[in-house]
Amino acid sequence: QSFINRLELAPASVRLAYKVLYQALKKTVALHYIPQNPAEGCTLPRLEQEEIHPLNDEQTTALLRAAEGTEAEQLIKAALFTGCRLSELLGLTWDCVGRDTITISKQLAQPEQRADGPFISPKNGKSRTLTPAPLVLDALKAQKRMQTAARIKAGPLWDNAYNLVFTTETGAPFDQWRAEAAFKSVLATAELHGIRFHDLRHTFATMALQNGVDVKTVSSMLGHYSAGFTLDTYAHVTTDAQLKAAQTMGNILSCAV
Repeated sequence: QSFINRLELAPASVRLAYKVLYQALKKTVALHYIPQNPAEGCTLPRLEQEEIHPLNDEQTTALLRAAEGTEAEQLIKAALFTGCRLSELLGLTWDCVGRDTITISKQLAQPEQRADGPFISPKNGKSRTLTPAPLVLDALKAQKRMQTAARIKAGPLWDNAYNLVFTTETGAPFDQWRAEAAFKSVLATAELHGIRFHDLRHTFATMALQNGVDVKTVSSMLGHYSAGFTLDTYAHVTTDAQLKAAQTMGNILSCAV
């Protein structure tokens, strides 16, 4: 407990450290090295619910207009209309882009994580196949054309060894720091403030739920481990939907009486 109390980390990180320690000590109990798990019953810091800030219609329009012609244009469109995480899009390879689908099977690792290769598993460890809106498929086709032009211009300097969809002008991985910097530049052009790239994911989920897509489907598209987690995360949206449904039912029943 003293060890946990001394950790100067975010609550989620403290809980992760505790989980690793707990499992290790649990194994030592199973191996009869110690009689009981000393990590049993520790009090952990409370997880604060992440505040959701989806973009409204005006902000979305301003963002898309500001992104036109920039190196992040297609990346922003893909994020906004699929709900994928930034690392998932940066790790997307052309063999995972089909005629009507895209398969999210990996994430691009941060440079310090690449000792074992450029990719890591999706957050929940499972691949998922999406059937995105035509706008997303058009964006990926535009990205392919841009990449082909960049490859011709770079000549022998071109090296897209991992067959990535989003690359630099020489084919290198489009790292998260560069994506974030490009996104901030677009935000500045659009005169938008206090928006993170991850808010595009929240915007997609909110729009989907508001337009009648069921929670289980949205959860699957986002790659959440359960529909319950999606419900908890977007409770404000589902509550509004329930109120509208109740009003609709009330109107129907009042007409029937």
